[in-house]
Amino acid sequence: TMHRPRRSLTRRKFVGNVTAVSATATGVLRSTTRPGRAAPAAPEFRAQWGQSLDRAWLGTDFWANPMQDWRVANGRAECHNAAPDRNLHVLTRQLAVAPGDLLMSVRVGRVGGGALAGKGSFGFRIGILGTLRDYPEHHDYRNNLWPAPASGLSAGVTADGGIFVEKLGSANNVKLDLSAEEVELRLSAERKGDSYEVTLTAFDARAGKQLGQASVDSVPASQFVGNLALVCNFPVAGAGPGGKGKGKPKAKAMPTGPNPGLGQFWFNDWRISGSKVVADESHAFGPILWSQYTLSGGVLKLTVQMPPLGPQDTANVRLQTRAHMQGDARTQWTDIATSVIHPRARTAVFRIPKWNDRADVPYRVAYTLRSKSGSQEHYWTGLIRRDPVDQAELSVADISCNIHAIFPNVPLVRNVAKLNPDLLAFTGDQFYESTGGYGVQRAPLEPAILDYLRKWYFHGWTWRELMRDRPSVSIPDDHDVYQGNLWGEGGAGRVTTQEAGGYDMPADWVNVVHRTQTSHHPDAYDPAPGTRGTINWYGALTYGRVSFALLAD
Repeated sequence: TMHRPRRSLTRRKFVGNVTAVSATATGVLRSTTRPGRAAPAAPEFRAQWGQSLDRAWLGTDFWANPMQDWRVANGRAECHNAAPDRNLHVLTRQLAVAPGDLLMSVRVGRVGGGALAGKGSFGFRIGILGTLRDYPEHHDYRNNLWPAPASGLSAGVTADGGIFVEKLGSANNVKLDLSAEEVELRLSAERKGDSYEVTLTAFDARAGKQLGQASVDSVPASQFVGNLALVCNFPVAGAGPGGKGKGKPKAKAMPTGPNPGLGQFWFNDWRISGSKVVADESHAFGPILWSQYTLSGGVLKLTVQMPPLGPQDTANVRLQTRAHMQGDARTQWTDIATSVIHPRARTAVFRIPKWNDRADVPYRVAYTLRSKSGSQEHYWTGLIRRDPVDQAELSVADISCNIHAIFPNVPLVRNVAKLNPDLLAFTGDQFYESTGGYGVQRAPLEPAILDYLRKWYFHGWTWRELMRDRPSVSIPDDHDVYQGNLWGEGGAGRVTTQEAGGYDMPADWVNVVHRTQTSHHPDAYDPAPGTRGTINWYGALTYGRVSFALLAD
């Protein structure tokens, strides 16, 4: 993609422009009480990893940064990459604006077992706000998943025996005996006038013995709004988040102050309660993440995006429509097709010929999520709109180059929804390499795929409410395949420069991009694979009597 020079526009000015649109978006963190009054206490939250099957996805209530470094194993959430600032957000609990108290606890051990003493650090981060932290009217739990620099109050333990609240540099003020294999951290935050007192206490989880405590008072109340997270390896001054990948990471500034090193830790039995906490179960994400479809020539193509599930999980997704039962005035959902989830793209694709394209048809996607204690049905509903062949005009929303600086882009989505387009056309750069932080991981293959999916999920989470009830197309461009420019060369790999053609990433990875973004397109003009086995997806779409050519690089 060749980018033209743009006029200078600061982030503050940009957000100021788009926030001129009125109304409140779903997910905005707002107190349900007037300032100065405590909110009703939310039900206690307790992580259920003990009931979860082994998988890379940590569950409906969580978002992992970055996704490929976390997994559920042995009934616990494990961070298996010894890298800085790996964190795990809870989606269904946040800290409200209203005053109140906070209680949290979690059990922690070292991946692989053994004493906790050694390298690394672990604990909590509270009051996390994202790029919109200076705009309270647009605070959103999803925006906070990509936090602004230095956002949130940290409280944790260093594996060399330190315990701290607020500043990692104060960890050596108290020394802990970490010869135990498992500790329990308990955090309390209590309002004292216009500020908070925060206390972190560490216990030997098996013996129940208190190991040490750290406390800080006079923490401004403004730091107690936003998300809550677990942290594996708190960043030290002068060092930023990094990760495994192809090639060596860029040189960073030399860290200053104490550096406890890096470790791999597991977390279990995370509990959250208190009158400062607000609960919203609708913030859960998954297991059905979203759907996207096209309707062309009487053929429905629909793709369901799933998270990275495990080998013991249900392997298929069901597509349902409402059927009228003879002798019964009611209708019920009936399976019309089943699709197996692709093991790499995590997509389930449906192709329904001879679809009734003359009527609006409600649909439902169904998935059975298994756990150690049983299974639960999950649903995602939408509408297949009729082919608007009788309309004098067909409206198309052309959307591209979304760097997600104000993810989940609520004002932009709201404006598109007002226009109510007949067709959504995502014409490239559905995200950028910087989306969600942590750069990109190019190898090994499976972590690189999870790295891509995490960024792709930012796109789907942004637009899924519009994609569920109208057709959409998605055309991968250069940044969608982690490149600055792209001449596809029929799927060939790049040999010299990008301008000479070819893909930087391997064909199996590129095919995940094509499956996730284009498998719901009408059948390809040429179904045969390209060079290296790369999937072809270019072809024709006819909708509302307009014929569109879907062109690939």
